[in-house]
Amino acid sequence: MASDTRKGIVKGVSILSLAGIICKLIGLLYTVPLTRIIGSEGLGIYQSVYPTYNLLLTLSSAGLPVAVSRMVSQFLAKDDPKNAHHVFITALWLLTGLGCLCMILMLAGNGALVVWVREPRSSQGFYVIAPCLAIVCALSAFRGFMQGQQNMKGYVFSPSCLPGRPPQSCVRCCRCPAGNHAQRSLRNNHRGNPLLPE
Repeated sequence: MASDTRKGIVKGVSILSLAGIICKLIGLLYTVPLTRIIGSEGLGIYQSVYPTYNLLLTLSSAGLPVAVSRMVSQFLAKDDPKNAHHVFITALWLLTGLGCLCMILMLAGNGALVVWVREPRSSQGFYVIAPCLAIVCALSAFRGFMQGQQNMKGYVFSPSCLPGRPPQSCVRCCRCPAGNHAQRSLRNNHRGNPLLPE
């Protein structure tokens, strides 16, 4: 019994470690084409938006998936799947609510955030990335639930982990040229407008 538990833990840790390494590699691979597409100026704008997103994401979901996984595993160890499911539903509502609250804060405080990062062109970036706060927070409830069931494969192959990384990277790289083209068109059509950056 103890050796089976130990094997399960080792297997789970191995799966998570491998998934983490693959996700980091995918993250590194997309930065090269992203830099070539948007240039150093665009990358600077991206870097001014992303830390704020990370901060709000940490504030809204830090530690909660781990708490969910522990509570779910405790109830499942007592052979009480009903309460384990209740914990998941409660966490899903709580995390989605916190994510939506942080999303609203980012949208409503767009002007203050732009002043804080000292980059006027980052305004659109905050609008685009804000909905991700609600989505990622909701997905973290699923992550805690999967980990509580010791179903590491379910977590690794969920959209928030491995399968989501390549499409996410492709969308980032494909949307950048469209955004650059739209911005150039806007500048050409409204040349001389003092509200638009040259």
